Amino acid sequence: MNNTMKKMGLSMSVLMGLTMSFILSLVGTLGSGHFTVPGWLRSFVISLVISLVIGFVIPMKQVSDAACSKAGISVNTTKGRLFSALISDLIYTPLITVIMVAVAITGAGKAIDAQIAEKNAQLEETGTAISQIEAQVGELTAKLETCAPEETEELNAQIGELKGQLGELNGKSEGLKGAIDGMTAAKPPFVPVLVKSLILTLIVGYIAIFILQPIYLKILLKKYGLSE
Repeated sequence: MNNTMKKMGLSMSVLMGLTMSFILSLVGTLGSGHFTVPGWLRSFVISLVISLVIGFVIPMKQVSDAACSKAGISVNTTKGRLFSALISDLIYTPLITVIMVAVAITGAGKAIDAQIAEKNAQLEETGTAISQIEAQVGELTAKLETCAPEETEELNAQIGELKGQLGELNGKSEGLKGAIDGMTAAKPPFVPVLVKSLILTLIVGYIAIFILQPIYLKILLKKYGLSE
C-alpha cells in the first residue's frame, strides 16, 4: 500500500509538474511582453525541471493536508481544496515565475544588445565617412585659395557636392544615435515585469491547480485501483 501511494505521489508530481510548467511558462513569457518561441521553450524546460524537483522533494499532499489541519479546515471540502490549491500555488509559482521572467528578459536584452551593436558599427562607419569627406572639403577649400580663376567654379561645385553628402551622412548619424537611444530605453526592467508576471501567474496557477489537481487525483486513484 505504501509503495502504491509513493508511486501515485510521484505520478501526481510529474503530471502537475508538466501542467504547471506548460501553463506558467506560457503565461509568464506572454506576461513579460517579450514572448518568443525559443524563449518560451527554454522557460518551459527550466520550469519543468524545477517543478519536478519541487514535486519530488516536497510531499505536496502532506504539506497541504498539514496546513489545512493547522488552519482547522477539513481537507475534503471545497474550502479545503481552495486552501490546498493556495499552498501548492505559493510553493510552485514564485520560483518558476522568477526563472521564466529572468530567461525572457535576458533573451530580450541579448537581442536588443545585438541590434545596438549593429547600429554602433553602422554609426562608426558613418563617422569614418564623415571624417574622410570633411578632410576632402578641407583640401579643396585650401586649394581654392591658390587655384587659377578658371578652376574656381569646378572646385566650388565639388565642395558643394561633398557638403551635400556630409548633410546626408550627418542626418544618418543622428538617426542612428536616436535608434540606439531608443533601443537602450526599450530594455525591459526586471522588477516591474516580474511583479506583473507574478501576479498573473499566481492567479492562473491557482485556478489551474484548483481545477486539475482533483482531476489528476481521480485518474491516479483509478489507475492504481484505489478508487471506490
